Amino acid sequence: MDINELAQRHEDDHPGYVLTDWYEAGFPSYEIYLRVLMQVEQPLPAIDQFVLRALEAKVVALDEISGIFGLEHSITYDALERLQREGYVTILRTLEGNGQRETLGITKKGREILQTMIFLRPEEESFPFCLDALTGEYYPHRRLFTPKNAKNADLYQFSTALAVPEYDEIEIINLKRVWREVRRSLATAYQSTELLEIITREKWFLGYRIMRVLQFVNRDDGAIIVHVYDGVDRSPRHEVSLLKMEDEGIKALRAEKKRDPEVLEDPIVEVVAPDLYEAAKKKAVEIPKLEQDIARIERQIEETKELKRASVDVDDKRQVEQQQNDLRSEIDRLNKQIKLLENAAPTIRILSMIEHRPMLLQALKEAKKRIVIVSPWLKPTAVNRELRDLIAQAVARSVEVWIGYGFGESDYSEKQTLHMLEEVQQKSKGGKRLRLCRLEDTHAKVVICDESYMITTSFNWLSFAGDPERGNRVELGTLTRDPNAVKSMLDRLIPMFEVTNG
Repeated sequence: MDINELAQRHEDDHPGYVLTDWYEAGFPSYEIYLRVLMQVEQPLPAIDQFVLRALEAKVVALDEISGIFGLEHSITYDALERLQREGYVTILRTLEGNGQRETLGITKKGREILQTMIFLRPEEESFPFCLDALTGEYYPHRRLFTPKNAKNADLYQFSTALAVPEYDEIEIINLKRVWREVRRSLATAYQSTELLEIITREKWFLGYRIMRVLQFVNRDDGAIIVHVYDGVDRSPRHEVSLLKMEDEGIKALRAEKKRDPEVLEDPIVEVVAPDLYEAAKKKAVEIPKLEQDIARIERQIEETKELKRASVDVDDKRQVEQQQNDLRSEIDRLNKQIKLLENAAPTIRILSMIEHRPMLLQALKEAKKRIVIVSPWLKPTAVNRELRDLIAQAVARSVEVWIGYGFGESDYSEKQTLHMLEEVQQKSKGGKRLRLCRLEDTHAKVVICDESYMITTSFNWLSFAGDPERGNRVELGTLTRDPNAVKSMLDRLIPMFEVTNG
C-alpha cells in the first residue's frame, strides 16, 4: 500500500478535521555495534564426560582415570583443570608422608551437568542493534538510510530528540529483549544462547528508517492530529514524541502544529457562477453527513428485525413494524435531500485533498486527445516513475500532454524534474507530443482532460509530495463537467502555451 492509498483509507478518521498533508519521512535511529558477553550452550566434550563419570564412580586418582580410559596423563590433567575452573570438579591436595596426595571429587554442579550434557561457556561477540532517536525504543538491527541517501531521496527528515548513549547508559534489560527477538529467527543452535553483559560500544551511525506521516488539521482552530505508520501499523509512540517536540518549541512537523489553517481559493470561481460554486460546496459538506445518518438508520432497522423475530406478542410485533416504517420514511426523506443537493450542482463536485493525485493519474489513463496540466512548481517526488510512465503511455497512444509550470526563479528541483520529463520526450514513442512550457509566474493549478471535464484547485499537482514549506493548508479542488466552464478555461490557457511555444 503506497502513501496515497494509506491516506485515502484514513482520510475520514477524525470528524471536523481535514487531512492536509501526507508524506514519507526519515525517522532518525542509531545503528549501534556492541561488544557483548554471550552465554553459549555447547555439548559437554567427550573427555570431560569420561572424567566426570569416573569421579561419580569414586575413581578419584588422576592415574587411575587415565588408565581406565587409556588416555595420556596430560589429556586427563587438562580436562580436570578445565572442569575445576568451571566448578564441576574439586581437587584437594593433602600432605602424606614426605609428599602431597591429590584427592579428586565431583561437585553438585558437576553431577547436574551429567544430567544435561550441556556445557555453558561465555563468549565475546559483536552485537548490532538499533535505537530510535525519537522514542528511545530498542529494536533489532536493520540497515538504515544514511543521511545522504535520505536527502537524495528527498525525504523529510525529523531531528533527533535523544543523544546516542554511551555503552554504560545502554539498558541491558531492553537489549536482552531485542536479543530474544533476534534469536527466534536464528538457527536452533542459538535458541538457548543468553546475552550476559555489555563489554563496550564499538561504533555507531546515525541513520533513518522510512515511515509514513498523515497530518490532520481542525478547520476551526488549526489544531493538529498526527498519525505515524511503520508500514500499515500505527506507532503511537512516534506520534507522542513529535507532538511533544512541538509543544516544547522544537519544529518537528512538516506542517506547523498551531496555526489557523490557510484556506486557499479554488480558481473555479473565475469560470463558474458563484451561486453554483456555493451549491457545490454545500453539497460536499452536507451529503456525507446525510449518508452517515442513512447508514445509522439502516443499522437501527437491522436491529429491529432481530427484535421482531424474538417477539411473540402480536402488539409488540406491530409496534416494531411501525418503527421500521418510520425509519424507512426517514431514509426516504434524507435521500430526497441528497437528490436536491445533487440537482443544485449536477456538473460540479468538490474534491478532497487526497482525491487530487488519483484524479490526475486517472485523467492520464483515460484522455483520448489532449490533457493539460498546469502546476507552478515541479518536484521529482511528485513527478515520480508512476506519473512519468503514465505520461509515456498517453503520448504513445497519440494523446497530447501539455505541462505548464513556472513561478519565480527556476530552482534545482524544477531543473531536476524537467530533466526527467525531457527523457520521456526523447525516449518514449510519440515523445514529441509531450509539451513542456514555462508559463512565467502562473498561479493556476488546473487539469483538463480532453474537453470533457476539468479540475481546478489550489493543490500543486506536480510538487505537492515534496513541498516541506507548504504549511497548514486546506486545499480546495473542484471537478466540473460543465462544457462552458471547460471551454472558458481552455480559452485562457491555450494562448499561454502558444506564446511560450512560439
